Amino acid sequence: MRKMRGRSWTSKEEEKLIELWKNTTHSYKQIGDELGRSLDSVECRIRSLRKIGILDYRNPKKIKNKYEKDLSNVIKLTPSGAYFITSVLGDGHVRKRNVFIFRKRDCIEFRNIICQILNITPLLNINWRKARRKKPNHKLSYDGEFQISSIELVRLLVKKYGIPIGKKSGIVRIPRQFGLKRSQNTRGSNACCL
Repeated sequence: MRKMRGRSWTSKEEEKLIELWKNTTHSYKQIGDELGRSLDSVECRIRSLRKIGILDYRNPKKIKNKYEKDLSNVIKLTPSGAYFITSVLGDGHVRKRNVFIFRKRDCIEFRNIICQILNITPLLNINWRKARRKKPNHKLSYDGEFQISSIELVRLLVKKYGIPIGKKSGIVRIPRQFGLKRSQNTRGSNACCL
């Protein structure tokens, strides 16, 4: 028998978990936040409650995504859409199903700007993680990270704008859609404008 890690579930916590699962559309992460549990702990407990028949699978037709989003700013490449793409290039990371954006001091304000650009409601959750700076005498600080779960957005960023999935250090290029165009007023000169 495998030994369980962490603290065991109390009956009160389990009842609250069942109530949240049945009566809300919270994600596992949101349920974990309300119960003071990790995402892995909530996933494991829900799986075990399904096996013994206490919980059913949710009906996917009743529940929309965790949040609504509008990608038209990125598809049409409005100025705010260009700001979003450059933010992903500079402070982000793309995976197969998610776009992560990391920020240090101004994470909350930056998250609000990104949510406004993509018209995401409710606002995305921020995960705070400890980070030590390169200098040995620097104290631990907290960096913020938020995640946009959208295969559609990932495909758009990869196929249309050439943003790499996974590590991007040393291989990032400015997307060709942002490329410089020659100004019509400066026919022979090298002057360019956006």
